[in-house]
Amino acid sequence: MRVLLVEDNPDDTLIIQEMLSATAVEIEHASSLSLALEKLTRGDFDLILLDLSLPDARGPGMIGLVRNQSPGIPIVVLSGMSDENAAIQTMDQGAQDYLTKAKSTPNYCGVLFVMPFNAKRWKSASTSAIGSCSCSNGLARLFSGLLI
Repeated sequence: MRVLLVEDNPDDTLIIQEMLSATAVEIEHASSLSLALEKLTRGDFDLILLDLSLPDARGPGMIGLVRNQSPGIPIVVLSGMSDENAAIQTMDQGAQDYLTKAKSTPNYCGVLFVMPFNAKRWKSASTSAIGSCSCSNGLARLFSGLLI
C-alpha cells in the first residue's frame, strides 16, 4: 500500500507518519502541491492524504488538480479546520473524506489505520456514494465495524 502524504507542516507530517508506522503502508511525502503532482506522474499510489493549505496552493480547488493528475486514486483531505461546510465542499470537489487534524483521538487514529485496508474499495466505489459522508467521521460510518 503506497500513500502520498501532501503536507507542509513538519509536525503534522511526523504525527501522521507515526500513526501509520504500525501498518504495512509505504509513505511518500510531498511538502507542496507542485511536488505532489510531480510524484503522482512518477509513482503508483493507492491513497492521497492532502492538506489544503500548502505554500503553493490553497483551498478545495486543489482537489481537482490532484484528481486530474491521478484519476481513480482516493483523496482524503486533512484539515486544521473543523468545518462541516468545508468538508462538504471538498467532497463536492472529489475528495472521499475530510479529516480534522486536531482530532488526534483514538477514533481518528483508527480511521487512519483502516485506510490501507479500504483504499482498493474506494477506487471501485462511486464518488456519489462516498460523498454522502459529510463530516470527519465519514470513514467510520462508511466502514463501520472495521475499526479496531
